[in-house]
Amino acid sequence: MFTEQQEDRKIIDNTLIQSYIFSFNAPIMITFSPAGSTLTSKQVAEGANAWGYDFFKKNNINILAFSAIDHKHWFTSKLLKSFIQQLTPQLTNFPERLGYAASMGAYALSNNYNELLIDRMLLITPITSTEEHNQLTNFNYANNYLGQLTILVDPFCIQDKTESKKYPPHSTRLVFPGVGHRVIESLSQIGYLKPLIFQFINNDINRYQFSKKIRQRRNISRYYSYMMRNPTQKNSKKRRSVIRRYKIIWSLDNIDLLLNGFWMQRKKSIDKRIKVLANKLHK
Repeated sequence: MFTEQQEDRKIIDNTLIQSYIFSFNAPIMITFSPAGSTLTSKQVAEGANAWGYDFFKKNNINILAFSAIDHKHWFTSKLLKSFIQQLTPQLTNFPERLGYAASMGAYALSNNYNELLIDRMLLITPITSTEEHNQLTNFNYANNYLGQLTILVDPFCIQDKTESKKYPPHSTRLVFPGVGHRVIESLSQIGYLKPLIFQFINNDINRYQFSKKIRQRRNISRYYSYMMRNPTQKNSKKRRSVIRRYKIIWSLDNIDLLLNGFWMQRKKSIDKRIKVLANKLHK
């Protein structure tokens, strides 16, 4: 599958798999898409690329990307598993294998780390599928993984916090409070996702710098809307009033962003309905 300076693109059991290798002397990044980035068959037919593929290729980083097509299948296909096992000997050609994924993709990555020979993993808000899927894949939260594992979650999001604690004790845990499951989107909004990824690649994630940078969450709408839901269950009447006041101040200073966010949300909703209809027609 891997040839220098050449793209490989294939579909296996509703999964788009893409790779581009710049050099066998450099690490390879392996990604799995989150549920919110599931592609439609139409998008794939029109040439849409797998989640993460464009970013890493643009930055001259060896990339192997997996993306779900048409539905959130959690990458548990036996055909896909067999294909991944066939990749194992080829992956030994690289000096290091890095894994980066979020949500559903983080589940898939931590379920295939052994066959993919992953040396270091960056998991953002990892979340498992149903108990049936977990039993099907014998999923054990990478408890036998001995490499470097960094996990990012919002500690106020109880489900994500609970999931993250099931991973190995030696994992490095970074927290992004006040945005719920949307940690990766919020990192992008404050302009810190790309720097964090490169820090991960260079094995140089700085906990102090991370903590300092995420203070900028007060500059995004998600922070205020999520905190208004009282995720900590500690919001007093006074605390709710303070959050509401700062949200109003932020909204008045960012009217253009709010309007743009509204129309983006509308578009996302329409696209989702189209995707559901396309899936029904496909069946």
